[in-house]
Amino acid sequence: MSIFLFLIIVLLCLVLSGFISAVETAFTAASKGKLQNLIKKGNRKAAQVEELRRKSMSDIIGALLASETLLEVSATAVATAALTSVFDEAGVMLATIIMSTLIMIYGEIIPKIYAYYYPEKIAVKTVGFIKVFLKIAKPFLRLTNLIARFSLRLAGVRFKENDPNESVDELKGAIALHAHMGSKARNEKAMMESILDLADVSVDEIMTHRKNMVMIDASTPLDKALEQVLSSPYTRHPVWLHNRENIVGILHTKDLLRALARHDGDMSDISLETACVKPWFIPESTSLLDQLNAFRERREHLACVVDEYGALLGIVTLEDILEEIVGQIDDEHDVTVPGVRREGPHTISVHGWVTLRDLNREFDWDLPDAEAATLAGLIIYETEQIPEIGQEFMIHGLKCKIIARKRNQITRIRITYTVSPKPTEE
Repeated sequence: MSIFLFLIIVLLCLVLSGFISAVETAFTAASKGKLQNLIKKGNRKAAQVEELRRKSMSDIIGALLASETLLEVSATAVATAALTSVFDEAGVMLATIIMSTLIMIYGEIIPKIYAYYYPEKIAVKTVGFIKVFLKIAKPFLRLTNLIARFSLRLAGVRFKENDPNESVDELKGAIALHAHMGSKARNEKAMMESILDLADVSVDEIMTHRKNMVMIDASTPLDKALEQVLSSPYTRHPVWLHNRENIVGILHTKDLLRALARHDGDMSDISLETACVKPWFIPESTSLLDQLNAFRERREHLACVVDEYGALLGIVTLEDILEEIVGQIDDEHDVTVPGVRREGPHTISVHGWVTLRDLNREFDWDLPDAEAATLAGLIIYETEQIPEIGQEFMIHGLKCKIIARKRNQITRIRITYTVSPKPTEE
């Protein structure tokens, strides 16, 4: 056999090996999100790629790796035969050095780099080849996969079905990759992460505590109740009777105004309780995702949160849940960032009832909210005491000073932080 023919065989094996190496990298590196986007645009080959990856990924990897190995070994054997015919025993060493270099550069590095940058493009263009190739290699694949799985089981490796949580974790990881792409991308990242966290956050973590609820006494004269409603920044108000934990109804401003319109403004014929709708009570453990779906199904915007004993804890609204996703939603009657006031370049004053999730979102902090929902709760949990006024603590990198306390409740904390937070006003 002539040297020229040997060279053609070696080059052919290298080209095929590089091609298969690129296809292998493309199918493993292709983005599921980008493929789904192509599928939505009507790309049928992208749908075929996704189907193959979902059903036959192990077969694809096994077939391509086996073929690549066979080609590389064949190229090395042919090169060794050619060089030993010219250089005798020294040809073995020359063939090893030359073929190792060529295979590494042209059979692995260059194809894989190219495929890494254009995985979806290559996968879509070669999906037809992969489908035919898998049909041809199917008998061989069954044998090799059987041997491979048996060997892994001997080594103690067990196979499991796809876990839906892994997809969520993968999505969170993809979102985190875009955290450095400017303030707009950071805001979008925070929104997407909040959506994924809705099922893990309960309503008691974002509710308005009963001490901070704006409520109306059912025995209040209607003219006084109307003044209270019109001066409030809210459109829905819990109505209580005898004690503040006995909620008997929810008064909507529009319902009250409609009742006045029906009676031509005559308040003597209107009862405050009759203008209310029945209150809706939910357990404190309800997740935000479940509550959001419940709000949509019932077409309601406010629910009263109770503990396991039926005691009132607070209220949660549809707006509260939406703010968990998009951040603070302010209208012309809202106060901006309630409970937080800037005192200096690196100092803020915070009410004890401000939630940790609001602080984390507002100042891009990472305070843990697993054991406490509010800043006051976190301080009590971390210090294992009810601090006195003037006491200072370092809580997760924050210098916290107690500046106001009402009985056993921490009402105001001054926080000094090493990095200036975003500006805010109370």
